[in-house]
Amino acid sequence: MIGRGPILHPRVFELLHETAAAEGIPFTVESHVGRGTFTDADAIHRSRAGVPCGLVSIPLRYMHTPVELIAIKDVQRVGRLLAEFIAGLEPDFMTTIRWEDNDAASDVHSRWPSHSFRLAVHALAVGLCK
Repeated sequence: MIGRGPILHPRVFELLHETAAAEGIPFTVESHVGRGTFTDADAIHRSRAGVPCGLVSIPLRYMHTPVELIAIKDVQRVGRLLAEFIAGLEPDFMTTIRWEDNDAASDVHSRWPSHSFRLAVHALAVGLCK
C-alpha cells in the first residue's frame, strides 16, 4: 500500500506510484487524512526543516499479536518497489523537490538536505522489518 496524505510529500507519492505502475508491482493507495499516519513518518516529516516522506505499508492481519500474518510475496514486492524507487531517483532530486512550485517560497521550508531524505528512506526500510 502506498500512502497518501497531508504529511506525505506529494512528489514522493507520485514517484512511488509511477514506479509501482511501471514495474508492474500491484499496489493500492492508502489514504491518511487528519492528524497523521500513526507511523514513524509523522515524527520524521517534522524533524529539522522538514523531511519529505513517503509511506509504503505491507498489508497484514492481527498486528502486534503472536499470530500476526503477512504474505512473503508482499514483503518481496515492497522491497522491489523501494529498490526501484531509489534506483530511479535523479541525482538532483533533493535540490528540486518542493512542497509548492512557487519560486518565492522560502528555501528553508521548501528544500531539504539529501541526508534527511536518506533518513526517511531508511525509516521506510526499517518499517518493513517490524
